Order: sequence, then structure tokens, then C-alpha cells
Amino acid sequence: MKKIVALLLATLMFASCTQTPSPADSTAESSAAQTSSVDEEYPLTVRDTTLYKKPEKIVSLSPSLTAALGYYGEENRLIARSTYCLYSTQISALPDVGTAAQPDLEAIIKLQPDLVLTSQELSADTMEWLDKNGIAVLCLEPAQTLEETALAFDDLLTALDGKTTGKKNGEAARKAFLASFEKLKEKTAAYRKANDLEPIAVLYVQELNTYVACAGTLENEILEMLDFTNAADEQTGRYVSEETLKTLNPHAMVFSETVTAEELKKNAVYKSKTAVKKGQLAFVDMTAVDRRSPEMAQTFEKMLEQLYDGFADFSAEEETSEVTSGT
Repeated sequence: MKKIVALLLATLMFASCTQTPSPADSTAESSAAQTSSVDEEYPLTVRDTTLYKKPEKIVSLSPSLTAALGYYGEENRLIARSTYCLYSTQISALPDVGTAAQPDLEAIIKLQPDLVLTSQELSADTMEWLDKNGIAVLCLEPAQTLEETALAFDDLLTALDGKTTGKKNGEAARKAFLASFEKLKEKTAAYRKANDLEPIAVLYVQELNTYVACAGTLENEILEMLDFTNAADEQTGRYVSEETLKTLNPHAMVFSETVTAEELKKNAVYKSKTAVKKGQLAFVDMTAVDRRSPEMAQTFEKMLEQLYDGFADFSAEEETSEVTSGT
């Protein structure tokens, strides 16, 4: 009898040890694992901002950063936008909370975002109010070099997803951005070689009669990377007087697509330029450059397609292959 009782007890103990976990237990374990994973990503400090959790609710006071979120597929995290963030129907439908210079603090605080993005410093009073309400602010000011621009994308994506996943995504974005210009540089050099062309002087005009890309600007860095001579490289900043503009006579000129060739032929400053007379002009959407978009290289590719016949269909890889094969 004692042997039978002992056997029954052993059987019951074995059954309890091998019992299948309930769905509730599995869910709890999964949730704990996810929490642990998130905890490993945060807290995280990006520039001067410390984030204690993944920012799922974001307010953007910067059109350029709103565009970057869209480019990287993160626009669904946006819960409000600046007055000037009007890229799509989805974004336009979000609450308007003003601008970085004049934010609607009451509306922002009511939304309780995890993060506010801005490309210019907010006032001390605004920062104080947001800090009191536990709202983090990440400022990514417009970069002045390609490397700084790439680093801004790195920092943005790192902030969005943390130390491991975010940093991996950020590094990939930084490398892809810089690679887009390296690829364009190689294609331009190969095209010139194939067509026996020398680099030419270019003037990049942002606004008629006033603003051009001079020495020290991001646009100047890109022109030099593509082996162009910047006709305004003896000037600094962006403002050039009409008197100085009249003395510049580059081989080619680049304008905003809002300008027309007919308009230039009637303009007192530009009508006598060789580039205008010969039609060596390019008209591009400068928004991507002005706002430091990840798609910035496309603006300069469009410029090259207009300045060089056949550039759009030219393949640097095919040219290299022909040289290698001796054809």
C-alpha cells in the first residue's frame, strides 16, 4: 500500500513540473522580454538630449526634420507639426502647433509628446516650460557640410530607436547619404573622361540678384566635390551685391526651378552672361538642399542632366567595363 501511495505522489509531482505554461504566462514572459529589450536601448543621450524611452509620440517644429521622418518611414510617430510642415495629406491633417520661433506651448503640452524635434534653438522660456512637463527636445540645426548633414541623420535615427537598433539604422543612413554623393562624383568624372570635357565654372543662384552659394557653403562643397569651379568662391556667405554679380561670368548657371530662361534674358544682371546667351542653364528644385534632405544628391544629379547632354543615360559602370576590356 505504501508503495502505491508513493508512486501516486511521484506521478503528481512529475505532472506539475511538466505542465504546459498558460497563454497568460507566455504573454507575460513575452512582455517582459520586450521591456528588457527596450530598457537596453534607453536611456540614451543624443547631443544634449537624454531620452528615457523610445519616442513614439513626436511633435516636429522643423519642416526639414518632418521630411526626414517621412523619408525614413517614421511619419506615423508624428502627432503634431509646425505651420510649415505640409508635405502630404497625412501630415497636413495633423494638429498645427506653430513654429519653432512661436510654438503653441499649451497645445504641445496638452498632447504630451515623448519628443519635440526642432532645427533651431527654442527660447529659454519655451525650453523651461517643456522641461517642467517632462518633454524632451532634440535640436538638429542645419548642417554646413556633407559630413555634418550625414551625422544629423545618424543622430535622428539613433534617437528614434535607441543605442543598438537606432545606432545601426543611423550609421546605415549616414553611409547611404555620403555614398549617394560619391556615386554622383564617380559618374561625373567618368562622363567628363568619356566625352573629353574639362571642369567648368558654375554659379549656383538661390535668389535672383541677391543670394548665391559662395565659399564656405554646403553647396560650394558639393560643387567642388563634383570638380566644378564655383564662380563665387572668392566671396563668403550667401549674399553678393548686384555690382559683384555683374562681374561674374561663369560657363554655366544653376537657378531655382521657379525661374525661367526668358526671365533671365530680360534681367539686367544676367542677360549679358555667356551662360544665359548659350543656354548653359539648369533649373532645379532647391528645396531638398535648403532643408538638408536625405535626397539632396538628386538635386545635383538633375543639375548635371541639364548641363551635360546624355548624362541621365550615361553609366559609369559601363564606361569602366569598356576601358577594362580595351574596347
